[in-house]
Amino acid sequence: MTEYHRHFIPELPPDGTHTPQQTTPPLAKYERHLTGDFDALLQTLHTSIRKEVGAERLEGSDHISANIRFAVRVYEYIGFIRDTYASITVTLVGNEDQLFLSLIVFGNGFVRGAQYRERTLKKLIPAVDTYIEERRLPRF
Repeated sequence: MTEYHRHFIPELPPDGTHTPQQTTPPLAKYERHLTGDFDALLQTLHTSIRKEVGAERLEGSDHISANIRFAVRVYEYIGFIRDTYASITVTLVGNEDQLFLSLIVFGNGFVRGAQYRERTLKKLIPAVDTYIEERRLPRF
């Protein structure tokens, strides 16, 4: 399977304002198909979210049906200095070693929140890239 990823971060209006009529959602999203170990990737993401973002896991859900595994994890970060709130949702679906990953970051405020969502997502993407690169290295 060919690896691909899609990365969405909403564009800010030139004047920095946001009206309810605008359709841009207040979130940042990263999706990727990859090959790997379901549990190892889930643990890598958990560690990265805790270490790089400082978010706490609120809840999770797991389901297995035949060869298909599905996991959802929801993390929350509340910053006290700038009144920043972020929710990170991790969705991982696996069929044996074929995986689909979705990371969605939602936060408060359109301008400041958009900047925070982008920074948060950019902290998590390298964990996925590192996981992929480590799997490509030969094992001795």
